[in-house]
Amino acid sequence: MTNGDEPVRIVIVDDHQLVADALAETLAAVPAFEVTGVAHDLTSGMQLIAASRPDVVIMDVRLPDGDGAAGTAEALRRAPEAKVLVLSAQTGIDVVARAVESGAAGFLPKTTPLGELVDAVRRVQAGSVLFAREQLSEVAQHLRQAQHRIGGDLSGREREVLWLLSLGTSTQGMADQLFLSPHTVRNHVRNISTKLGAHSKLEAVAIASREGLLAPPSV
Repeated sequence: MTNGDEPVRIVIVDDHQLVADALAETLAAVPAFEVTGVAHDLTSGMQLIAASRPDVVIMDVRLPDGDGAAGTAEALRRAPEAKVLVLSAQTGIDVVARAVESGAAGFLPKTTPLGELVDAVRRVQAGSVLFAREQLSEVAQHLRQAQHRIGGDLSGREREVLWLLSLGTSTQGMADQLFLSPHTVRNHVRNISTKLGAHSKLEAVAIASREGLLAPPSV
């Protein structure tokens, strides 16, 4: 968190280089801002966030190696004081819900004018929450309905683990891909089995398949 005359430190994670460059150029031109880095995938983005500990992260959703909306939680684990502003061409209620559940401070479509984005960065850094009122209302309804479905209480991270489990990924493989320890992955698998009422990994995947819960995180 900045104080006094210190600039707002910003990291941009977006796989579209032209978009990322335009964002970086616009934000760097603001006297009170400092763009500390740009990443084009989730892996390098997380490394950059951990190294630079920014005040604000502008996070795309669809990244080559993962889901930025769900990845918000990992960004906040690496930089707890940061505010994450999700910026995406995808604006479906499920995407917004993942961002909300993961702790994002705001969600804006990529059609947002650059001038408004500058203001949004200032506002989230100051502690504001930027979601359209109708978005939050729809997300609340979506989450309430989800609680009544089998697997509806799975977190974004648990859904990522479940997807990798369905692909036959090893515990160490999941740990490497999700930036977690094997112990944490095993805890997620245990929680998934409990929530689905499964007695094994295979049964958990079978139930998830039956209930339509298996989907790549970036979709």
